[in-house]
Amino acid sequence: MGRKNTKKPGALVKLYRRKTPGLGIITEVTDTDQMKQFIRDKFKVRFKSTDKIRERLGFSKLHEYRRTGKITEEQYKKAQSFLLYALDDQTRRMGKVQWFQQPSAWETEISTERVDWYPFDMLRTVSAVKPNEK
Repeated sequence: MGRKNTKKPGALVKLYRRKTPGLGIITEVTDTDQMKQFIRDKFKVRFKSTDKIRERLGFSKLHEYRRTGKITEEQYKKAQSFLLYALDDQTRRMGKVQWFQQPSAWETEISTERVDWYPFDMLRTVSAVKPNEK
Protein backbone atom coordinates (compact mmCIF):
# COMPACT_ATOMS: atom_id res chain seq x y z
CA MET A 1 0.00 0.00 0.00
CA GLY A 2 1.45 3.35 -1.05
CA ARG A 3 1.40 6.69 0.64
CA LYS A 4 -1.64 8.93 0.37
CA ASN A 5 -1.22 11.74 -2.18
CA THR A 6 -1.29 15.13 -0.46
CA LYS A 7 -0.95 17.20 -3.64
CA LYS A 8 -4.50 18.42 -4.10
CA PRO A 9 -5.98 21.83 -4.93
CA GLY A 10 -5.37 24.07 -1.93
CA ALA A 11 -2.12 22.42 -0.78
CA LEU A 12 0.97 24.58 -0.23
CA VAL A 13 3.94 23.35 -2.28
CA LYS A 14 7.51 24.24 -3.18
CA LEU A 15 9.97 23.28 -5.93
CA TYR A 16 12.38 21.44 -3.65
CA ARG A 17 15.14 20.94 -6.26
CA ARG A 18 15.68 24.65 -6.85
CA LYS A 19 18.13 26.89 -4.97
CA THR A 20 15.21 29.08 -3.90
CA PRO A 21 12.27 26.66 -3.60
CA GLY A 22 9.52 29.30 -3.46
CA LEU A 23 6.06 28.83 -1.96
CA GLY A 24 2.83 28.39 -3.87
CA ILE A 25 -0.62 26.88 -3.80
CA ILE A 26 -2.00 24.24 -6.16
CA THR A 27 -5.10 25.62 -7.89
CA GLU A 28 -5.82 22.90 -10.44
CA VAL A 29 -4.78 19.29 -11.02
CA THR A 30 -4.72 17.25 -14.24
CA ASP A 31 -2.70 14.50 -15.86
CA THR A 32 -0.84 14.19 -19.13
CA ASP A 33 -3.58 12.04 -20.71
CA GLN A 34 -6.13 14.83 -20.24
CA MET A 35 -3.63 17.39 -21.53
CA LYS A 36 -2.91 15.19 -24.56
CA GLN A 37 -6.62 15.02 -25.34
CA PHE A 38 -6.92 18.82 -24.95
CA ILE A 39 -4.05 19.34 -27.43
CA ARG A 40 -5.48 16.81 -29.88
CA ASP A 41 -8.87 18.55 -29.79
CA LYS A 42 -7.60 22.14 -29.83
CA PHE A 43 -4.89 21.80 -32.50
CA LYS A 44 -6.49 19.02 -34.59
CA VAL A 45 -3.51 16.67 -34.17
CA ARG A 46 -4.51 13.07 -34.85
CA PHE A 47 -1.46 11.35 -33.36
CA LYS A 48 -1.69 9.49 -30.05
CA SER A 49 2.03 9.29 -29.35
CA THR A 50 3.46 12.08 -27.22
CA ASP A 51 6.60 12.22 -29.34
CA LYS A 52 4.57 12.57 -32.56
CA ILE A 53 2.43 15.33 -31.01
CA ARG A 54 5.57 17.12 -29.85
CA GLU A 55 7.07 16.81 -33.33
CA ARG A 56 3.89 17.99 -35.08
CA LEU A 57 3.01 20.90 -32.78
CA GLY A 58 6.38 22.15 -31.53
CA PHE A 59 7.20 25.24 -29.49
CA SER A 60 7.43 27.57 -32.49
CA LYS A 61 3.90 26.77 -33.71
CA LEU A 62 2.59 27.02 -30.18
CA HIS A 63 4.17 30.47 -29.79
CA GLU A 64 2.70 31.54 -33.15
CA TYR A 65 -0.80 30.44 -32.07
CA ARG A 66 -0.47 32.51 -28.89
CA ARG A 67 0.87 35.55 -30.75
CA THR A 68 -1.98 35.51 -33.26
CA GLY A 69 -4.65 35.00 -30.58
CA LYS A 70 -5.79 31.51 -31.60
CA ILE A 71 -5.14 30.33 -28.03
CA THR A 72 -5.20 32.12 -24.69
CA GLU A 73 -2.22 32.56 -22.39
CA GLU A 74 -3.64 29.86 -20.09
CA GLN A 75 -3.98 27.37 -22.95
CA TYR A 76 -0.45 28.25 -24.08
CA LYS A 77 1.03 27.48 -20.65
CA LYS A 78 -0.90 24.22 -20.41
CA ALA A 79 0.26 23.06 -23.85
CA GLN A 80 3.84 24.21 -23.20
CA SER A 81 4.04 22.23 -19.96
CA PHE A 82 2.76 19.16 -21.82
CA LEU A 83 5.51 19.55 -24.43
CA LEU A 84 8.15 19.97 -21.70
CA TYR A 85 7.18 17.29 -19.20
CA ALA A 86 5.05 14.61 -20.90
CA LEU A 87 6.53 11.14 -21.33
CA ASP A 88 5.35 8.64 -23.91
CA ASP A 89 5.33 5.58 -21.67
CA GLN A 90 3.72 6.94 -18.50
CA THR A 91 0.97 9.22 -17.25
CA ARG A 92 2.21 12.05 -15.06
CA ARG A 93 -0.03 14.08 -12.79
CA MET A 94 0.48 17.82 -13.02
CA GLY A 95 -0.60 20.77 -10.93
CA LYS A 96 -1.17 24.42 -11.74
CA VAL A 97 0.68 26.43 -9.08
CA GLN A 98 0.00 30.04 -8.07
CA TRP A 99 3.21 31.37 -6.51
CA PHE A 100 3.31 33.57 -3.39
CA GLN A 101 7.10 33.49 -3.22
CA GLN A 102 8.58 32.76 -6.62
CA PRO A 103 11.17 29.99 -6.96
CA SER A 104 14.49 30.45 -8.67
CA ALA A 105 14.65 29.54 -12.33
CA TRP A 106 17.50 27.51 -13.78
CA GLU A 107 19.24 30.45 -15.41
CA THR A 108 18.04 33.44 -13.34
CA GLU A 109 17.79 34.42 -9.70
CA ILE A 110 13.96 34.35 -9.54
CA SER A 111 11.36 33.00 -11.95
CA THR A 112 9.10 35.62 -13.52
CA GLU A 113 6.09 33.32 -13.79
CA ARG A 114 3.33 33.86 -11.22
CA VAL A 115 1.28 30.85 -12.38
CA ASP A 116 2.59 27.75 -14.14
CA TRP A 117 2.09 23.99 -14.52
CA TYR A 118 4.52 21.50 -12.93
CA PRO A 119 4.61 17.68 -12.65
CA PHE A 120 3.95 16.34 -9.17
CA ASP A 121 7.41 14.80 -8.90
CA MET A 122 8.95 18.32 -9.03
CA LEU A 123 6.70 19.58 -6.22
CA ARG A 124 7.02 18.90 -2.51
CA THR A 125 4.08 19.47 -0.17
CA VAL A 126 4.69 22.01 2.58
CA SER A 127 1.18 21.92 4.06
CA ALA A 128 -1.48 19.44 2.94
CA VAL A 129 -5.20 20.15 2.71
CA LYS A 130 -6.92 18.88 5.82
CA PRO A 131 -10.17 16.93 5.30
CA ASN A 132 -13.31 18.34 6.86
CA GLU A 133 -13.97 16.72 10.22
CA LYS A 134 -17.56 15.92 11.11
